Amino acid sequence: MEDTMKICQGCGSEYSASACPACGKSTLKTGDSQEPLDGGAASGSQAFPKWIIPFLVAGSALFTFLLCSALKLGFGGLTSPIQAASVPGEAFPSASQADPDTSLLPAEPFEIKLSAGNYTGGIDIPAGRYNLTALLGSGNVISSAGLNQMMGVDQGAPYVQACRNALIEKGTELHISGSVVLRFCSEQAQVSAMIPRVNELTELVTLPSGEYTAGSDFPAGVYDIFYVSGCGNVITSNGVNELFGLSAFRHITSFYNAVLEEGTTLCLSGVTVQLIPSTGIVASP
Repeated sequence: MEDTMKICQGCGSEYSASACPACGKSTLKTGDSQEPLDGGAASGSQAFPKWIIPFLVAGSALFTFLLCSALKLGFGGLTSPIQAASVPGEAFPSASQADPDTSLLPAEPFEIKLSAGNYTGGIDIPAGRYNLTALLGSGNVISSAGLNQMMGVDQGAPYVQACRNALIEKGTELHISGSVVLRFCSEQAQVSAMIPRVNELTELVTLPSGEYTAGSDFPAGVYDIFYVSGCGNVITSNGVNELFGLSAFRHITSFYNAVLEEGTTLCLSGVTVQLIPSTGIVASP
């Protein structure tokens, strides 16, 4: 009797023996049927029917997707702050948000009058939102937080007498120039969070008309400049340019927190002034 040819389920080779000589498998495929030679358990692992393979592949892909999602959710809290900080143009917290101790302090109403000078939020004036009103004279008010306004009394355009909702945060630099006197009012200012101005200078310096250099002619540092006599300009190489004298609407008699660092030149034209080391928050008369 002629041996029946079989097709190996493992490698597809034809053979007539009890096991495939190519791969050693004993599972047979004759036509569409498949059965082990021993009538029961096969010598190797049982092969899956072809129709179930697509379901196994789909199930494996679904399991992989669910596992990756779970890992991403589990570790996302550890990586998201780093990712957010590295994205160009990402918004960062404001000074009040970044300082939890400051943001939790109680706010309170605060009001002060300020004239020409340089001021720092949290040192010379509490952080907060302010309504500004011009009380006298005219001039400019500029801040590093974006405020840039010409303000005055009875001046007409482009001057305004009031400016609302100006933001001053901790560290905001505020510059007032000209003869304008401004009233700053806030309903919620961080008064208790203020830090005293530290100034190691103790020497008062009186200078007549002339040209001087900080560090050579007087100690470098931060000074309040007060009018003594005469009438004329006070100009520094780092931006101060004011007219000192006794006319309330045209002149000023003080400039607060002038930064006269080493090498800064101070030019006095026709006026005598006194330099007094700055000591902190001040109010104009």
